[in-house]
Amino acid sequence: MAYNFGDHPSVAAFIVAFRFSHLLRRLFGEGPLQSTFIPHFEELKSKDERLAYTFFWRVTKWLSTVVLLVVIACEMGLGSIVQFFSGENQEIVQLTIWMLPCLVFLSLYGFNISFLQCHNVFFVPSCAPFLCNIVWILGILYLRGRVGSEAMSILAKWVLVGFIVQWLVTIPQIYCIIRGKIDFAFMKKEIVRFSKTFIMSAIGVSAMQLNSFLDMVFARYICSGGPIYLWYANRFQQLVLAILGISAVNILIPMLSREIKRGEIEKGKEIFSFGCRNIITMMVPMTCAMYILGFSAIDLVFGRGNFSSYAVNQTNECLRAYSLGLFPAALIMLQSALLYAKGIFYIPMFFACITVGINIGLNFLFVFGLQLGPFAPALATSIGEWFNCFMLYRVLLKQEWYLGYSFQSFFHILSATALASITVLCLDSPLKQLFLNKVFLFVIPGFLFIGVLALYAILFKNQELKGLVR
Repeated sequence: MAYNFGDHPSVAAFIVAFRFSHLLRRLFGEGPLQSTFIPHFEELKSKDERLAYTFFWRVTKWLSTVVLLVVIACEMGLGSIVQFFSGENQEIVQLTIWMLPCLVFLSLYGFNISFLQCHNVFFVPSCAPFLCNIVWILGILYLRGRVGSEAMSILAKWVLVGFIVQWLVTIPQIYCIIRGKIDFAFMKKEIVRFSKTFIMSAIGVSAMQLNSFLDMVFARYICSGGPIYLWYANRFQQLVLAILGISAVNILIPMLSREIKRGEIEKGKEIFSFGCRNIITMMVPMTCAMYILGFSAIDLVFGRGNFSSYAVNQTNECLRAYSLGLFPAALIMLQSALLYAKGIFYIPMFFACITVGINIGLNFLFVFGLQLGPFAPALATSIGEWFNCFMLYRVLLKQEWYLGYSFQSFFHILSATALASITVLCLDSPLKQLFLNKVFLFVIPGFLFIGVLALYAILFKNQELKGLVR
């Protein structure tokens, strides 16, 4: 995208439309749906496996119907008002109309992977988005050289095909698991109970999604390329969060829910503390690494073709602001999943709504008051995530769910991170003089950062750091 289309205004329109069309993605496809379904499914499965699979089938039909009706309503609404817009705003609405059907296939895919996670199947659902991206990339290559506005309207259709492929990949394994194990009972009571808890948790997540969309609106107000810089910076943050945070949390959620439903609270606390220790050990160094190595990483990946040096600098500023919220963002996922497993949905919802209010207030302050650059929405998001994380921590602390991270261990991880950061910063100028190649300017400081962490772990025999290096 960056190489072929740069920071063209039509790309910004495409990104805003993509974000708007996916406003309900976390609502129906991820987050609350998975966190609500997994405890219900594990509870039923412990009683009767056939009953659990029937429940999955019924919820799939319920979800398909609801999302399809939502998409149809949104399509009709946008189709009736598109004529009242002009220029770039009309382009955003038209692109949104094309990408809205993605929500149906995203939702079904998200629900399918939550079912597969309950059966310890992680590889296929994790590879499915890769196939979606392949279709997206093929679309970009096919449209290379075309005018931005024309290319984006066609690319929106390629993206829709990509999400259909992503959903289809999960079907074969699910069919093999549930074949012959469904009795087609109505299960009205279970569906109603599931719907109530889902709605409660969905309110909080929909508030956060609204926040993400408003970030794009504020960024677009700052400058026409604002959503692009914010988007590409967010891709880097999400990459780190997915590899080191979301993957760990997705593995732990079914285990945590299972132990809580069995009444094995102490085992549940051990799993929760284990997850927290891993998140802290990974995210503290990664926060500093993203802040220090962010520019060289962005320049390596995006700094070519139609993506100018100015765009690289602006994207780096956004990434630095996002990196400040990396640690709380990962911890919030595990904290919220724990409360969902315990059947407490109103607390994450309440804090999420307050966080959105804080974020919007900070955006107004940063954009209209202080007149900061495109990184302002990212900075507001990071501050809001710290507030949300701290409030959830206070609630869980009162319920005797501890992080399990000692002051000594935290001191060691901070010391090792500080030492690695200072080493890289001191050698930054000499490295730039020795190496002009973008690959070396990222790889060598990166390995140096990791090497200092490893050396510190060996010298001080810190178990958390040694585990991270391994």
